[in-house]
Amino acid sequence: MSARPFWLISFAPLALACSSADVPRVAGRAEAPGSPSAQPSGTAAPLQPPPAASAAAASPASVKLDFEVVDAVSGFEHLHRVEEHLLASAGYRLAVLSGATVTFHADTKAGLNNPWGEIFDVGGVFPEALYVTYGYYIGRASEGMDAEVYRARKSGYQRTTELAAGRIGAIFDRVVTTKDESVFVVGITPGKAEHSWRRLEGQGLVRSFPPPQDLGVYLRDVAALPTGEVVAVGITGSTDVLYHWGPSDKEPTVVTGQTCGSALRISPSGELLGFGRGGIHRIEGKACHSIESGRYAGWVGEANDAAFAPDGTLWVTPGVSFSPREGLSRWSKAGWEEIEMPKDARVQDVEVSADGQLYAIVNQRLLRAGGVSSDWQASVKSGLPKRVLQSRAAGKDCTSNVVVLFGFTKVTPDDYDFPKTREALKGQTGLSDVKLAVTQEFGKRYFVAMTPDFVKAQKLAAVVSEKVKGSKPQVVCAEPQVLRELKLDWKTGAVVK
Repeated sequence: MSARPFWLISFAPLALACSSADVPRVAGRAEAPGSPSAQPSGTAAPLQPPPAASAAAASPASVKLDFEVVDAVSGFEHLHRVEEHLLASAGYRLAVLSGATVTFHADTKAGLNNPWGEIFDVGGVFPEALYVTYGYYIGRASEGMDAEVYRARKSGYQRTTELAAGRIGAIFDRVVTTKDESVFVVGITPGKAEHSWRRLEGQGLVRSFPPPQDLGVYLRDVAALPTGEVVAVGITGSTDVLYHWGPSDKEPTVVTGQTCGSALRISPSGELLGFGRGGIHRIEGKACHSIESGRYAGWVGEANDAAFAPDGTLWVTPGVSFSPREGLSRWSKAGWEEIEMPKDARVQDVEVSADGQLYAIVNQRLLRAGGVSSDWQASVKSGLPKRVLQSRAAGKDCTSNVVVLFGFTKVTPDDYDFPKTREALKGQTGLSDVKLAVTQEFGKRYFVAMTPDFVKAQKLAAVVSEKVKGSKPQVVCAEPQVLRELKLDWKTGAVVK
């Protein structure tokens, strides 16, 4: 899914978020076109640039498309293709979609270490060997999220392995099935500054990432190809990094200096494509070639998600997985077309089922294209709340620099007054015009500091990082939804009533 903004270059694992990485087949099962590990169907031609008429147009054609509201109450956040199955997740709940029917496969907290988290990636074999990456907030936002891999069953969850914290907004780790039918989780090793492959099922080759590993490269996606090759993409600073493993390679070949995208998908014709980072890129072995800038689809720079239909039609949504934007575009033989959507209708995720049905999560409503619901536009007009994490870079040009200090958990009192942070800021009278507040994004609450002065934001972050053990505040450019302000006596650190 689950594109990334410029500030993610410095705001690290926030970028490593939740795009729905789909998983290849195991033991002869049918593969899902469009997933990062799909087998080619041979029914669609390679993706070509749009025809000259479209390229000359100032904007794509606008197209009406009717949707049916499949679910408006569960609060679904992510869609996942696992072989021929399409699943949707909301928190710890995992459902199977078939037409307009939603059947929950895992609808219990049993076995979870913490029940207030959410599922980010799903893979393996449905239903007998289904794995999920599951993250949850753990106090200070700088500590962000802990995460684990669970085996998901109707009876509950069984923890398989821990993952490294993914910081504030999301986690990266992907569940990947390779050609030799082994299932891995790829990501950061807990307690170590290194990326790794950890085997969940099978006896296949455990690959590795090259040393030294200081996590200066932030992984964005991984794809296992039907040829046995594996490709991963990442970013360091402003430079894209491509990792390529041959079928029998334990160590990868590392290539930099190319633009390869941040989300990987395999087309029905078997092409590996990278989306975001300036358009669409064809990845052939160790080389990346740009084939479309994306300028007509409204997602210049990044794509929140991309999904292929069996006939090769491509669907793309703009934004990032933790900050989706308005818009849904289609690329077919006719070129780019923009789907008409209600104002403020942000597309959180999009996926195509094995039989070619388009599903989208729009403002937490689950929609299916081609339905006849007369109320679908009214249903999605409520809009998503403003988020703490917006896709703009913090800096001197930002009018609202936000220092994210603390992430609430289910047990954090609503009136908590953050004594350790107040003690750290005591005497910092030069920061007295900084606003301290509790904010909210998608129902999750944060304690933040807000100021138009980027230098002050950096100073406040440095003070808290130094004086509050384990704290690593992050500065972002945002317009958060403020729930309450915490007025501080900056001389004493006391709360002003």
